[in-house]
Amino acid sequence: IFRTAASLYNQEDPFFLIWGLALAVSVIVFLVTFVFMTKIERVVVFEGKKALRIEKCDRIWIEFYILLWAFFGIAFMLLLKEFGGVLPGSGNEVYSIASALGASVFVFHVIFSSLYLCGIRKLRSKMIFKQSVIVWAFKKIKQGALETYDNGHLVSRTWWDIKGIVIAFLFDMAVGAFLYIETKDRQNIVEGIERIKSGDFAHKVSTQHLHGDNLILANSVNSIGSSIHQAVETSMKDEKMKADLITNVSHDIKTPLTSIINYVDLIKRENIEDEKIRSYVQVLDAKSQRLKQLTDDLVEASKISSGNISLQFERINFVEFINQVFGEFAEKFESRGLKLVKDMPSVPVFIKVDSRHIFRVIENLYNNIYKYALEGTRVYLNMGTFEDEASKKTRVFLAIKNISAQPLNVSAEELTERFVQGDESRGSEGSGLGLSIAKNLTKSIEGDFELQLDGDLFKVILTFDVCE
Repeated sequence: IFRTAASLYNQEDPFFLIWGLALAVSVIVFLVTFVFMTKIERVVVFEGKKALRIEKCDRIWIEFYILLWAFFGIAFMLLLKEFGGVLPGSGNEVYSIASALGASVFVFHVIFSSLYLCGIRKLRSKMIFKQSVIVWAFKKIKQGALETYDNGHLVSRTWWDIKGIVIAFLFDMAVGAFLYIETKDRQNIVEGIERIKSGDFAHKVSTQHLHGDNLILANSVNSIGSSIHQAVETSMKDEKMKADLITNVSHDIKTPLTSIINYVDLIKRENIEDEKIRSYVQVLDAKSQRLKQLTDDLVEASKISSGNISLQFERINFVEFINQVFGEFAEKFESRGLKLVKDMPSVPVFIKVDSRHIFRVIENLYNNIYKYALEGTRVYLNMGTFEDEASKKTRVFLAIKNISAQPLNVSAEELTERFVQGDESRGSEGSGLGLSIAKNLTKSIEGDFELQLDGDLFKVILTFDVCE
């Protein structure tokens, strides 16, 4: 069996080169004749003149022409698929199927060549779009409308004119209603954006009856609002955890710190003759008092940031109050050679604030001047009233200015943050909480706190509403 198969294979093998050569020659001849056919379809010579050659098949509509291409193309692909499934046969069956396939390819080639040349003639005669069902229908409608208008009597024309006006009016009304609905939906989305902008992050824009771009915009606004709401909740939760942590740690520190301060006070009462030990006790006393002040500031800062403070507003004379508070710091200022220059109103100015908290604000500002102002300089204290154009209210301002001993290498915004000091070396006794506490307390008692830096000039401006 194998010997017979090998013999049959060797008998057919010599024809391979002949088939390959015939295939190459056929392809070359096909391409040459195809290009030649395309070229001769350009023009024909008629009575010594060149003219375009138009066949009957060239007058078919372009839509039908495209359908013919699609129909024969699909039929040809199905035929190749059918022959491909039965071609692996043997003997004479293979030759029969191959002959049928060749004949079918030849027939389809004739059809495709005719369609191709028809397309070439359409393209060169510029009849592709002229011979179209759509163009024909449009021409017929236009012609009919013109004939109806031109041949109709006066009453018919008048009726058509009134009808056209009515139709145009109804169309305008429909378009106007659509635009009104679209504008109203867009306005609702804008109102939702404004509510989210004002802090209502849980607000949702209703997407009912919305469509198109308005629906996409509303969904985007709702997604942004949800993301901001989630971020704010997470931030508030983290801030509360920080405040609770600071409060708890401060309370845990205060218990042993109180014992340390008490024992240091007991040691100071003893008659200690050793000078070195007495210096140690003094250092221990100073550091424990500084630590106590720091823990107190931490607790107060955490309470203010979390809003856990009680407010008792009362009417006070702001001018008299500032003078009284400075009386408690006059001796400290004199110890560092700081001279106060005041420019205060000669009449009382009343404001409504929490007296304990406003005292802490002024105290922190005076302590800040005492610790960080350049020795031997002046401290300026100015107070005055003005009319606020925005609120239409009379307001009072208190401006405190001094020269810093150290270069201020931070911005005004950074200096009012917690644990930030103008002295980057942190060689002073400050905790970096004084200005932060003063700013937050001022806001809590409905005042404004503004910090300005100009080189080494340090300026704080407090503003409150004047009450009658």
